[in-house]
Amino acid sequence: MKQRFAVALVSLGMLALGVASVQAADQKNFHFNKPEGLFNNPRYSHVVKVDKGHLVYLAGEMPLDEKGQLVGKGDFKAQVVRTWDNILLALKSEGLDMSDVIKINSYVVDLPANNAAYREARAPYMKEGVAQPPATSVGVTALAVEGQLLEVEVIAVSRN
Repeated sequence: MKQRFAVALVSLGMLALGVASVQAADQKNFHFNKPEGLFNNPRYSHVVKVDKGHLVYLAGEMPLDEKGQLVGKGDFKAQVVRTWDNILLALKSEGLDMSDVIKINSYVVDLPANNAAYREARAPYMKEGVAQPPATSVGVTALAVEGQLLEVEVIAVSRN
């Protein structure tokens, strides 16, 4: 009886440790801040503080397919979708997802005219579990590939 009780206690302890580990894995190791005195924009935070983990920098992702061909020539929304799909692939290669993103820099041809279309096409990528990381959008006249209408850099942080 004592042996069964001891086994039960050990099992409960292991279960509690497992639950604590899962909870710890779900906790973020960075925090977004919207300081008082700065405009409280609902689309982004002004500050991010990283407590632990490894920073992961993505190169400027472009609307290119796996063969290096431009996707959506002349179709801004198609280029936004392909660019963000590429960002998700790059994040996934490091075991990350959009909830790990702490900074976004977007370079957009014909900004501000394309700003609303950019936000609309990007919205599905910025939903559930994604906070509003610090973000910068820069209007540019041209990018590296002829017909390319945007490029997006992302910084993310691992949980360990």
